[in-house]
Amino acid sequence: MDKVKRIDASGGYGIIDPEREVMVTSPRQNVPRDKVLGVGIVGLGAIAQRSHIPNFQKAKGARVVAVCDVNEQKAKLVAQAWGIKHVFTNYEDLLACKEVDIVSICTPHYLHEPMAIAACEAKKHVLVEKPFATTLEGGRRMIEAARKNGVKLGCADFKIFLPVYEVAKDILESGLIGTPLTFRTKLGHAGPEFWTPVTGEWFYKAGEARMGALLDLGMKHISLLRWLLSDEVEWVIGTLRNLWKKGPSVEVEDYAAAILRFRSGVTGILEASWCTIPGFKGTEIVGTQGTIFVDYPNTKLEVHLGGKVNAVVKPDVPEESRKGNPFQRFVDCVLDDTTPDVTPEDELRSLEVVYAIAKSSRLGEAVTLPLKEV
Repeated sequence: MDKVKRIDASGGYGIIDPEREVMVTSPRQNVPRDKVLGVGIVGLGAIAQRSHIPNFQKAKGARVVAVCDVNEQKAKLVAQAWGIKHVFTNYEDLLACKEVDIVSICTPHYLHEPMAIAACEAKKHVLVEKPFATTLEGGRRMIEAARKNGVKLGCADFKIFLPVYEVAKDILESGLIGTPLTFRTKLGHAGPEFWTPVTGEWFYKAGEARMGALLDLGMKHISLLRWLLSDEVEWVIGTLRNLWKKGPSVEVEDYAAAILRFRSGVTGILEASWCTIPGFKGTEIVGTQGTIFVDYPNTKLEVHLGGKVNAVVKPDVPEESRKGNPFQRFVDCVLDDTTPDVTPEDELRSLEVVYAIAKSSRLGEAVTLPLKEV
């Protein structure tokens, strides 16, 4: 297998490096540009080893100085593989480490809120793996903790850094396909146990994951659609179901589908699935003059134009994001005292759509945003 490989259907931004991957069951504003920020990684599962560690290690102005995992054997092996100085099994000990300036949280979903708040209170800048939070109230508490302590709080939902989406947004804004009318978007794979080789059972526990495929996968494409269309969701009709993953150990949905209507009138279908074999991701947006197909398995980007003469245009897609590496950008926002590219406030709006879909499924009716109650 190629040593460097982009993560696939899960939608992550990272690489797989088999030689290093280990799978075992103070606010600093206006920091001088020659400052090297110490990064501490909490939670050493697949996303940490495939994305956060390698990307922070190659970022200019930062280095990973500490890792933390409840599995001490894994923590030591990961630190050894990457030449990382400090190893912890308790995240509070990592927060007490004076060499740590940025904390990257890659733990199960339900731990994002308490760990992020604790990191903010320890005057550390924080990057939280997606989903940013599992509850609206928890997300608001995280935002307030960052504001109160004067630190940066960002979310690692980095689809907007993928060049194919950057070009797609350019095409939409150029008016090439006319006025957007409808869309269809899906993100699915066979389930988290196929994404993370071990310790993935928590994904199916309501107390730890809160929701299933909708929160894990669907929220990514909600954020993506809002960004591509520069629009906000007005109402939803949704359904959450268990189609494949069943039994007493499964407490969340493995499939979600929803109709989303945006304020502009654009209306379409969202699917999130843990029961899709092989994995699939793709988004199409239909306009008055054509259709754009983006990030399909065999069609990275195509524009189908209608009219008297039908035409298919395949725009060039660069290898790298015009914004650069998202982890580098977060380091830069700390060093330069700027706003993170993916803000917690924006992610909170996507999370509200998730809860609207879940509420619609529960009530069997359309739900309007903003939510008055969950």
